[in-house]
Amino acid sequence: MRLTPTITALCLILLCPTLTRGHDRVSRATCSHRDTSILSTIGRTLDAMAEGAGNTIEWLNPLAFKYSLELDLPVEELANDKLLRFLEDWVGVKYRLGGDSKSGIDCSALTRRLMHDVYSLTVGRVIPDQFKAGIEIAKSELQMGDLIFFKINNRRPGPTHVGFYLGNNRFIHASIKKGVTIENLEKPYYQTYYRSAVRLPK
Repeated sequence: MRLTPTITALCLILLCPTLTRGHDRVSRATCSHRDTSILSTIGRTLDAMAEGAGNTIEWLNPLAFKYSLELDLPVEELANDKLLRFLEDWVGVKYRLGGDSKSGIDCSALTRRLMHDVYSLTVGRVIPDQFKAGIEIAKSELQMGDLIFFKINNRRPGPTHVGFYLGNNRFIHASIKKGVTIENLEKPYYQTYYRSAVRLPK
């Protein structure tokens, strides 16, 4: 027996209808622990059934299906459990200039934490240091794991905002208005202020 991504994604939607809003967006609301537990139980039960039958079943982190919908990415591309857990833990945390905790965090603190917690990489605390930490790449070359920089404040030299690229033009960052959130790089606002991208050695 094989639990296909389509079947599992449908199970997740049925168990947690608050995930979907509109045709191609996912709300900030998350499944309750009960819903996630049910989905986990279904997966483990099918896994045991498949093992008993001598077949193979594909088991993936339920968060992979949740963020597959939100990022509009194939679930197979979301195999980094540390990254998925980071997204789940930090999206929704409010913005605080100079902050570096769940009570409030700013953009460069968020990217520094993400690079450390997910990739075990140490980068500088401030934007200029992070901008210098890797190799500058073209926007057309962006891949999951790259840092993207914006020039929003013209009174300061160099980039003034940073985010982490997730793929398919989606990125996570700490927004002054929204807190930690996932946004679309194709939005006119971000296209206007986009400055550059950097790839760090991993």
